[in-house]
Amino acid sequence: MQAKIYVDGSCFKNYSLSSSFVVVSKKKIQYMHICSTQQKLQQHYSSIFSEAYAILLALNYIINNISHFKNGVTIYGDCMYIIEACNKTNNVYKHKATFFHIYNLIDDIRKHISLFFVHIKAHQKEKNYNTVADNLAKFGLDVIRQQEYKSRR
Repeated sequence: MQAKIYVDGSCFKNYSLSSSFVVVSKKKIQYMHICSTQQKLQQHYSSIFSEAYAILLALNYIINNISHFKNGVTIYGDCMYIIEACNKTNNVYKHKATFFHIYNLIDDIRKHISLFFVHIKAHQKEKNYNTVADNLAKFGLDVIRQQEYKSRR
């Protein structure tokens, strides 16, 4: 059975970002990962960068655990721009440097297993794995905000 990875990113005021991914196999969550950081981002990078970083995290996870993905992987994301960029169906001129490393990882992975990218609708009411990834990314931002609040006291 092919593994599924759901990715999502979230940002707050162009200076905090959080990216997450959820690995699903045999209809169960096998692994979850979140990465949050606080840094000033250029405005056109904000949400796009957090979504791209989620893809980058997932691709690195696949590379480091390639033997677990013998049947291939489909990565699902709710940012159409990022999914189309990974499928190389849009021009990523604005974010060329960001995608250079992503494209190299995609090419490396595809030498060993099948890898697909699928766009899904964001913020669906039904609970699904994309909702889990979305909540993880939002949780990462909440942690940053709490740390920031405590440091101001």
